[in-house]
Amino acid sequence: LDRAERFNEEALDNAKREADAMIAEARMIKERAQLEAKQVPAALREEIEALKDSRSRLRADLISVLDTHASLVENIPAAETKIEEQLADFEPEPEPIGEPLDEDIKVDREPWLDNEEVQA
Repeated sequence: LDRAERFNEEALDNAKREADAMIAEARMIKERAQLEAKQVPAALREEIEALKDSRSRLRADLISVLDTHASLVENIPAAETKIEEQLADFEPEPEPIGEPLDEDIKVDREPWLDNEEVQA
């Protein structure tokens, strides 16, 4: 009977030690998870701040590019102004008086027509 009692007590002690070890491990896991959970919001806040800074820099860069392009566009003269300048310099040739001479008449011809005339 002594042996059976000792065996039971040892088994009970072993079971208690294993249970205590499991509880200790679970507490350690819980503490680690709580610590990580506390660190996550801090890390997220840091990342959010970094993203806000990046957004601000990007916005400033875009504004700079847009301002540069706007000033370039302002320096492009309107098409009407360019045409008016060209027309101001244009002086048409005076119309000939009387019948035009044959040498004044120019006819557009295809180059191969000249070759056929030469062969014919």
